[in-house]
Amino acid sequence: MATLDGDASLAPRSRGRALDRPWHKTYLDRRAHASKAQKRALRELYGAHGVAFDAREARRAREGRGDAGSDDGASRRARETDAALWTTLDYDALFGARGAGRRRALEVGFGMGDNLLSSAAAFEDHVFVGCEVHRPGVAQALMGIEARGLGERVKVSRADGLWVLDAYATARSLDEVACHFPDPWRGESKAHRRLVNPLLFVLLERALRPGGRLSVATDDAEYAEHVRRVFRDFAQPRGWARCDAFARFDSKYSLKASEEGRECVDFGFRFPGSIDVA
Repeated sequence: MATLDGDASLAPRSRGRALDRPWHKTYLDRRAHASKAQKRALRELYGAHGVAFDAREARRAREGRGDAGSDDGASRRARETDAALWTTLDYDALFGARGAGRRRALEVGFGMGDNLLSSAAAFEDHVFVGCEVHRPGVAQALMGIEARGLGERVKVSRADGLWVLDAYATARSLDEVACHFPDPWRGESKAHRRLVNPLLFVLLERALRPGGRLSVATDDAEYAEHVRRVFRDFAQPRGWARCDAFARFDSKYSLKASEEGRECVDFGFRFPGSIDVA
């Protein structure tokens, strides 16, 4: 499990209550119901374009406890959609020869998939995995992958992106990680719930290749200042450097921000690759 050092005020204030999430949720629970078309997409397309993880199986394997032998929610979802269970985020296995020589990108919290699909269409030298907990968003992305013929270079997972980085991403396996318009959790009393926190940088210090990049976009001024503070007080002293962000495309979030007069701020942070993360 990832550990934190540095400024304790930036760390999560208490451990989350979920058994397999030792941090507070960084996203708001949205109970939107999937439409019939979205349910059909989840049922028919997740097997081809989805990546299903089993938390207990992977955790017990890493801790040497043997077979999981349990029937948890992830296992049931995978069987319902005929999706294979994955114990690592393995780009070589996911994309095979089609991914050889391509840069590896992960988008954490892709919303409805607008930016994920546009990025995949624009950057043919990349392969993409997107993580999103919002069921209708995952369904929309699946439909977009199918409609635009992007299945050879894009996969999606209905999973917490921090959980995937912590439990499944292998060392030095990613080139790009994008976090676009994460839930702002306004107010300092909720700052520990924000996605961009020291924990994210610690996880990426293991998962990114030397020179890899984290890109963040937000339309919330308070969140932008929070990102600057986390970088200044935690990441920069560890060797991270500012850089240009990975290309971002219009989405419903950026368009809504523009319509309402809010500025979209983009950040890029380069991982030096010199941090010891044995």
